[in-house]
Amino acid sequence: MPLNHRLKAQSPTLAQSAHVFGDHLRTGLRTWALGRVPDDDTLMAPCN
Repeated sequence: MPLNHRLKAQSPTLAQSAHVFGDHLRTGLRTWALGRVPDDDTLMAPCN
C-alpha cells in the first residue's frame, strides 16, 4: 500500500483534512473555470 494511503488509513484526522482540502480545491477550480467562459457556453452547463 502506498505511504499516503497507509497514513490516511492510520489517521482519520489526516484523511479528513485531505478530503476538506480536495473540496476547497475543486470549488476554487470550478469557480475559476466558470469565470473564464462566456455565460452562454453550453459545454459548461452545471454538472452537480
